[in-house]
Amino acid sequence: MNERTTEVLEQYELEVQSKRRGRGAWICETSQGLKLLREYKGTVKRLEFEEQIMNVLQNQKTAAKRRSRQGTAAYRCGI
Repeated sequence: MNERTTEVLEQYELEVQSKRRGRGAWICETSQGLKLLREYKGTVKRLEFEEQIMNVLQNQKTAAKRRSRQGTAAYRCGI
């Protein structure tokens, strides 16, 4: 594994157990499952857009879990 890849992986709280080269990327087996590490070649504007989308999706997922738990609690109370 090259020095740049090692530097990037050190930025994350992952315990890398093994890694192998894939098509233009590194496939890393970690304590949190398989992770794919590849270079981003898009624009900063595109990256910011993708981050906004990921935040919206994460918020929707959190809200859905909250609604699900509330529905379960209401069912248990006989409401």
